[in-house]
Amino acid sequence: MSEQSPVELNFNCRRPPAGIIARDERIGCDEVIQIGDLAATTVHRTAFDIGRFLPLEAAVESLDALANATGLTPERVLPLTDQYSGARGMKTLRKALDLMDGGAESPQETRLRLLLMKHFPRPTTQIPVLDGHGVPFARVDMGWEDLMIAVEYDGKQHQTDRDRYVRDQRRVRRICRLGWLHIKVIAEDRPFEIIERVRAARASRERAFLVARRAS
Repeated sequence: MSEQSPVELNFNCRRPPAGIIARDERIGCDEVIQIGDLAATTVHRTAFDIGRFLPLEAAVESLDALANATGLTPERVLPLTDQYSGARGMKTLRKALDLMDGGAESPQETRLRLLLMKHFPRPTTQIPVLDGHGVPFARVDMGWEDLMIAVEYDGKQHQTDRDRYVRDQRRVRRICRLGWLHIKVIAEDRPFEIIERVRAARASRERAFLVARRAS
């Protein structure tokens, strides 16, 4: 949320002043918590409203961030969909809950995952990579563990911090030595380029696995 983000209040006001969004919503007593002197909605009620009021992709980005920070799961929100079944925005909310994933650690990772889901089976997030002794030494942003394909978003912080950049390069090399195909995505990559790279990796890996099965 930026400093320009509007303040949202549950208040019956048809003409709120600039910078204020007023909503007249039914909110149960068990959906409100006290934070200092302010009353705020609980995590699951906040997710319920986010999923209804934001466009789908923005809703998933916010739900992913909320889930990552709090451990929120769709199961905690779903009872509210029955309790307020006639509320506005329920169709978008249900789609957003189905798409949310607390493994996303940035909005860019959410957008990348949503792009992949339009073309491929749903990737798993935060996949542990094990060394030769079965001990996890790294996690990859997302991918398909059965095919040993990892897809990771490389943000600016990975490139501007030299020490981090070196650690990341060594980590990726180690992952690849274990047989993973690693696809690094940067902000300048266009969607069709990402899809082409992933499609080629999946086809290559599927052919290799097929040959191995026939040979065994």
